[in-house]
Amino acid sequence: MNLPDQNKRIKQLIDKFTNGSQNAFAEEIEVSQGTINRLFNVDLRYNKIPNASKATISKILKKYPKVNKDWLIFGKGEMLTNNTKPPAPKDDLAAAPLKGVTSVHLVQNTKAMAGWLDSYYADEYLEKLPIIEVPTENNHFGRYLAFKVVNDSMEPEYYEDDIVVGREVSRALWKSKLHIDDWDFIIAHNTEGVLIKEITEHNVETGDITLHSLNDFYKDQVVNLKDVTRIFSVADHRPNLRRRRLRRK
Repeated sequence: MNLPDQNKRIKQLIDKFTNGSQNAFAEEIEVSQGTINRLFNVDLRYNKIPNASKATISKILKKYPKVNKDWLIFGKGEMLTNNTKPPAPKDDLAAAPLKGVTSVHLVQNTKAMAGWLDSYYADEYLEKLPIIEVPTENNHFGRYLAFKVVNDSMEPEYYEDDIVVGREVSRALWKSKLHIDDWDFIIAHNTEGVLIKEITEHNVETGDITLHSLNDFYKDQVVNLKDVTRIFSVADHRPNLRRRRLRRK
């Protein structure tokens, strides 16, 4: 089966930067080996080779700032650009590329998640949660919240006990199509709880969104935005340190 064009371009980057080693490339961009390997193997659930997730693309561009974003995503232009500073994203979720440290509240277990969703005074409840400092290349603007991953539905991209930092998507933006091709999302649902998913479809007229898991054992699900409390785009992903070290052995 032929590789998707975008995967072919990632293969070119692997050949260039890590001499063709997929495992070394995964280490370089700080994702699991499975995250890269899956880009070159058939997903039996859909009988096709999957494209890279938004998080993987983001990590590639972060590690290799000279890679041309338009080339990587759309196949336009040359592989490398002379601009050593990646261009700022143009959508509403963009942040200025400045180094710094962001302090965010951490929702770290199912009980805490349930309490946050059920609390009438959600902001007051958040003040009781622990705060973590997340080093970042961006000076983050907007409202941020960190979540600890609690299941395996998004493996091999996000593992249990990893931390994802989300930037809240204003409810006013829900009325137009979400930037589903650029980001993974954290969805706070009234009955399903907090979900970290890809959004593969957004029906603006009905408010239905289709949530996709990377783990083959989880089926896609459709939820309606009227049952959603908050939406965050995944702005940062911090793999569990212990898991990362075990992966090296």
